[in-house]
Amino acid sequence: MKYFRYFLLISFLLWLFFANYKNISAQNLNLNIDQGPCCYCSGPYGGQCEVLPAYTPSRSQYATLIGLQAGDCYSVDCASHADCPGYLGGAQPFQNPEASPPIEFRLQIPIPGSQIFTGQPITINSDLLGNYIAALYTFFVGALGIISVVVMMIGGFLWLTSGGAGERISKAKSTILNAIIGLILAITSYLLLYTLNPNLVNFQSLVLESIKPLTYEQGLVVFENIPNLVFNGIQSQPICQPQTYLALQTAAAQLQEKDKKLIIASGTRSYEEQRAQYESWCQKGNCSNACNPDTSTGCPHVKGLAVDIQNYSDSDVISAMKSAGFCRLTTEAWHFEYPPLSANCTTNY
Repeated sequence: MKYFRYFLLISFLLWLFFANYKNISAQNLNLNIDQGPCCYCSGPYGGQCEVLPAYTPSRSQYATLIGLQAGDCYSVDCASHADCPGYLGGAQPFQNPEASPPIEFRLQIPIPGSQIFTGQPITINSDLLGNYIAALYTFFVGALGIISVVVMMIGGFLWLTSGGAGERISKAKSTILNAIIGLILAITSYLLLYTLNPNLVNFQSLVLESIKPLTYEQGLVVFENIPNLVFNGIQSQPICQPQTYLALQTAAAQLQEKDKKLIIASGTRSYEEQRAQYESWCQKGNCSNACNPDTSTGCPHVKGLAVDIQNYSDSDVISAMKSAGFCRLTTEAWHFEYPPLSANCTTNY
């Protein structure tokens, strides 16, 4: 009986220990999710790889926890996110560029008499140079006027102190006359310059074309860092939708096995770039050659769903793009979309 009591006491203590240890372990595993196996799930953006927490009883339950169907996740052999196939961790999110703030500068020495160049920050605009020259002209004319008056006063003082000496009187008269001539030239300099050449006094504002900020779709990612993919695009960005990123990743991986690269000539365009392209074709009378971004469906290049392939004539490239799920525009052999948006984009190619 005595030993039975000890047995019950030891059993009770062991039960308490393991019950608490289980709770502590679950909490620790919550903080170390990357230590669990991987789970490949079909999410709203296509195939995505998630690290399966080790304390989750099954992958079906984990799929339910993250809002997917029970059969959407299955096990893959990997140690962390970086080893998961189709993982978007290598894709950097793209941020729309913001408009640059106006450029300002501050004069180290303010121009006396000017209401603009007072030493406060000044925004650079098309009228800045003309205002600056006008402020300097006003300052120097005033300064020359003051100097001329001072020189005339000196000439008058020399005359008063000449003591009747003819040489000193002549020097005083010459000083006063030169000061008067200088004052007249300073005051009439505008008329003199205008007589010589009117363009010397008519400053035209500089034409400064501001760079307009470009507008891109939200939620795009950068695909330029996909292995075995080369971006040679102009007037476009190496960005796309997450599901398009995964499809490009798949196509590039297939080409890598054949020692070939996926070369992209055009990626996602801003609304402004697509609009300019459309208007350019319309001026040539061929509006149908470009997509109008103002339509209700929008344009695949603007939405980040399309890429133009430079080596599109390569049969291996065509096969890789088709296997990855891309459709091909019937009117443009280099244009591929995933998922399809254009009505004339077909997967039968």
